[in-house]
Parts: sequence; C-alpha cells; structure tokens
Amino acid sequence: MTYADYLPFVALLGLVITLLAFPRAGLAKPAVIAALLALAASPSQIATVLGKVGPSLAGVLVMMSAVQLAVSMVLDERDGDWLGAIVARPLHAPWLAKMPASVLVPCMLMPLTMACATVIHNIPAVALFAPLSFSLCQRLGIPSVPSLVGLIPASNLGGASAAWGDTPAILQRQVWGFDVSTFAVNMLPRNLLVLCMLTVVVAAWSFWIDRQNSRRWFIEAFARMRIRDQQRAQPVHRVSLCSDQYLGGVGLVSLFAVQLMPPVYALAASMVVLALLLASRASGDFVRCTFVLGDEAVLAITALFTISAVIEHSPLLTVLVQELLTNHNGGIEVVAYLITSLISADGAATMLASIVHTKHDGSLEAAWSLASGICAGSTALLTSASAGPVLIEAAKRSGVSLSFRTYAGFGVPFSLLMLVGYLGLSMTKLA
Repeated sequence: MTYADYLPFVALLGLVITLLAFPRAGLAKPAVIAALLALAASPSQIATVLGKVGPSLAGVLVMMSAVQLAVSMVLDERDGDWLGAIVARPLHAPWLAKMPASVLVPCMLMPLTMACATVIHNIPAVALFAPLSFSLCQRLGIPSVPSLVGLIPASNLGGASAAWGDTPAILQRQVWGFDVSTFAVNMLPRNLLVLCMLTVVVAAWSFWIDRQNSRRWFIEAFARMRIRDQQRAQPVHRVSLCSDQYLGGVGLVSLFAVQLMPPVYALAASMVVLALLLASRASGDFVRCTFVLGDEAVLAITALFTISAVIEHSPLLTVLVQELLTNHNGGIEVVAYLITSLISADGAATMLASIVHTKHDGSLEAAWSLASGICAGSTALLTSASAGPVLIEAAKRSGVSLSFRTYAGFGVPFSLLMLVGYLGLSMTKLA
C-alpha cells in the first residue's frame, strides 16, 4: 500500500477532529473539503467513484426531500401544533402527575420514534419528531437536547427492527433471502431491550440537567394545565381530502410503499411522489418547498456519500475486514460497528453483506450479528447515519444549537454500550 491509500482516512480523521474542535463550523464545509481530499488520493478512480455515488445519492436526496416536504405538510404550522398536542395528552394524566416532565417526555418520545421508524423508515421518523420534541420541551420548560439527541438511536433501532424500510436491512434481505417476519422476530426483541436502555439513559440525562430548577414543580404544574386547557379549547381537528395534512400523510404512506419496490423503480416512484407533493403547494411556497432540505444538508450528504465510496474500496479497509471477520465470537458485530462509524450504515451494509454471507455459509445468526453491529455503529456519530444531517437541519430550524461534538459526547459512549449489549445477547444465544 502506498501513502495515497491512507489519505482518505486522514481526510476522514481531519473531518471528525474539525467537527469536534469547532462545533459551530457546521457540517457542510468540513465535509466537502474532506471529500475533495479523499477523491484526490486516487485520481484515476475519481470518475468511477462519482459514477457509483451518483445513483444512490440521487435516490437518497429525492427520498429525503419528499419525506421532509410530506412531514412539513403533516405538521402544517399554519394550523397550530395539533400533532404536538396529541403527543402531550398523557402529560396531564392523574397517575403521571408526579413524574417530572424531564423524565416523562423522553419516556414518551423514544418508544414513539422507534415505532414510527419501524413503520415508515428512520429518516421520516427523525424529521417528524425533531420539531415535536423541541416544541414539547419548550412548552414545558425542560431541556430539549437530550430528547433531540436520543432520536437518532431510537430511529436506528426502529429501522433495524423491520426489513422493509431500512436500507441495510433491505440489502441483507437481498443477499440472505430471508423474509420480513423472520428478520423482525429475531431483531425486534433485542432492539426492544436496547430501547429500554436508551430510554433510561436519555431520561436520566434530561433529569440531571433539570435537577437544579428550584421552581420546577410549580412551572410543570402550570405548563401541564395550560396544555390541557389548550387541548380542551381547541376545536375538533377535521382533515379534509384537500388539506396539506391529508396530502402529506398520503405522501408518507406512498413513500413507505416505494421502499418495498425493486431499487430500479424506487427512484422513479419517489420522483413521482415528490412531483405530486410539489404540485399541491401554492405558487408562493413552491421555491421553498423544492429546496426543502436546504443547501447545507444537501452539501453535507453529498460529501459524506463521496467519502464513504472512496474509503469503501480502499486496500487498508479491505485488509482490516478480512482479518477481523475470521473471528466468530463477536467479530461481525465489531467489524460492522467500526465500518459503519467510518463510512455510514448504507456503505457498511453494501460492503459487508456479501462478505459476511460467504464467510459464514449463509448463517442467519451472522445476518442478525451484522444488523446489530450496523445499528450500533450508526448511532456513534451524526456522520454515521443518513438521519444525522436531517436532525441537524431540523434542530437548526427549531432554534436549537445541536453540534457534532454535543451528539458525539452522547453517541460514542452509548453506541459502545449498544455494541456490548448486542455482543452479550449474541454470546448468550451461542452458549
């Protein structure tokens, strides 16, 4: 291997260090610089890498734009925070009156996010619950960062529990040939255990930040009464067939159906759904809705896809994978965790699915180990999951300063805790 083979890893390391050292720098600019340096490592492969990145990147951007637009239509800010009010209903239940809101809100949001991601994919789950989390925390006067940060692992757990909407699971299903129910029966129980662990950690973090508020009980009682009174005064919400909320909901359901289609048709079908959603918007909103993701998010996603494609074919990574995958006791989970942390969940699944299937003779246990390692790795950093840039953009729109360093301070240790948990479950089954 030449020195040029190490340049993509140096660029990636530089990206992570920059984001940790300068949390206000944003994700887009450092990621674009790192992507250009990674491409420069192999000038003869630039056209090949960009040609491979193009189709998958186009599909992700179209899908994410359609999802973001559909979610914004469902929330429909002009009609009030009706969905947030529905989520907040348990807050004034008598049997929950003595539970601090800083504990109760994460205990509500983490399972709801996982359930939503299980049904309609992890990206729309984050796009939907990020503004709701901020709104609910703001209305109750509790910290919003713990709940926002917890959305990424909760959505990853949901995506890793169903084999229809999560890209790594779809790739594994294509290689192993198992059906959706088999995947769910084996992955859902272990992910529910991790969900309990996540809920406890996020709730404890939220409560710890909020513990010194001397007027907490008075503020919470007043806030809950206000939410209750707002709900009682609010007229019955009727959704007409032509309303934005109805059309946005139909769009989300349609995008879920698109995930079940063969990849060759999925991009075209996503484009049709996006076109229909745009057609339903007023002319004054058209430009804003067309660029709903924002230029920062598009640049960040494009750069991260490029870096992943370069590193995925690097000789150094190939040697590392071949060495570690020979270990049958946790080797798959560890490799999947490391590769996912480096190059994202989709890239790790693309690279590892066929190799793991061949090395372990098509064992289903190897498939569950791979899915577990990818789920843990995608929780480590905001650059490890497609929902990361979505969360940053959603937090920015809500007025929350959520940096790469803030998330990494939670994501890295918790992802390692997830990995240990998955390894423990795997060893228990082997015993």
